[in-house]
Amino acid sequence: MKHSMDYLSLIQSIPAHRTALIEDGRFYTYGTLVMEACRIRSLSPEPAAPSVAWIKAASVHGQLVRFLAFSGTSRVPVIVPADMKYVPESLITEEIPAGACMGVLTSGSTGQPKLWFRTLDSWASFFPIQNTIFGMTAQTRLFAQGSLAFTGNLNLYLSLLSLGASIITASPVNPSVWCREIELHHVDALYLIPSKLRLLAKYASHSSPDIKTILAGSQSLGRGDMVLLKAAYPDSCCFLYYGASELSYVTWLTDQEMNDNPACIGKPFPGVDVTLCNGEIYVDTPYSAIGITGPYSVGDTGYMDRDGYLYFNGRKDNVYNIHGNKVSAVKIENALNSLPQVQEAAVIFENNALRAHVVLPVPTPSGQDAAALRRIIKKELNDYLESWEIPRDIVFHENLPKNNSGKTVMGLLSAKESITI
Repeated sequence: MKHSMDYLSLIQSIPAHRTALIEDGRFYTYGTLVMEACRIRSLSPEPAAPSVAWIKAASVHGQLVRFLAFSGTSRVPVIVPADMKYVPESLITEEIPAGACMGVLTSGSTGQPKLWFRTLDSWASFFPIQNTIFGMTAQTRLFAQGSLAFTGNLNLYLSLLSLGASIITASPVNPSVWCREIELHHVDALYLIPSKLRLLAKYASHSSPDIKTILAGSQSLGRGDMVLLKAAYPDSCCFLYYGASELSYVTWLTDQEMNDNPACIGKPFPGVDVTLCNGEIYVDTPYSAIGITGPYSVGDTGYMDRDGYLYFNGRKDNVYNIHGNKVSAVKIENALNSLPQVQEAAVIFENNALRAHVVLPVPTPSGQDAAALRRIIKKELNDYLESWEIPRDIVFHENLPKNNSGKTVMGLLSAKESITI
């Protein structure tokens, strides 16, 4: 199953001496990536029938080179998380559709993986549009963090590599390391999920005028977050987007368009149509995965205002009926995340009550009374929420369980140990 064009072909025209990737201080040129990918491809005979090449590597470099090697061959590349112990049998036996150039795993917040296959054009034909909107060029030096098993990372890497840009990454989840790498390598663009952006902005020791673009997805950003980001990166323009692995980019907005409601996720990208039916978001896009016909819903809910801006209320199964009132977990999480006492929060409904799982800012004041802190948080929530929306219980954690896209795995929250403060 050969394609006339693939992701390796897209970067072969970039001058070989240009820096493509810097990972933990190690430099890889475009020529190096092409040479390594071609070597792997030559040593991997193509099977008679299409099969999946499951890519499991600890480093971004290892993931990227193998992905490029198998893209466009009969071995369709799928990057899996490095900590995945085994690939579910249901995925191994899944039939590969005609035209598949790659596959992506998505699990959302359930933790159950699902495999979607994509054609080359379903991403590559949108690269010129997204690069133009986000201001990405061949001179861009972007910092990103995390595995390429997260489709947001993989998509942006491939779109920037098609331009000849440079990507800088660091494996530790450590904002002080990120700040060092950003300054050392003269980074001018950032791509991180909002929870990591908040960490980075808090740890930035001084403002950096070099950062011109900040791109975020997968979670919400509010005006309070923008104050932090603008203090650290005063000359930046921030873009927030909403999308899904099976749909790609859906809506976007800039920091200048953000309002007091962090649920606002912007207007549709060019060529993408968004409609709502009974509060559920449906998307019609030419950039979807193979087998999806629009309008299509991933189960997200929301509403659209009179100016055409879409607002995200969360998954259908994260909207609860409490005393006859519809309660959105996302609305409560946004309210919690706006409080100075909270670094990150997730809300679930269990045992017939709302429970908030909260990560406190670092460092946490020693000797702080947990009961008193719960009372303070609940009191401040009264300014944002109705009485029936305020969680009955608040549990404190060092961190929340996450998947590769940075989304909280809700099914693991109950098993997560709380901390004593």
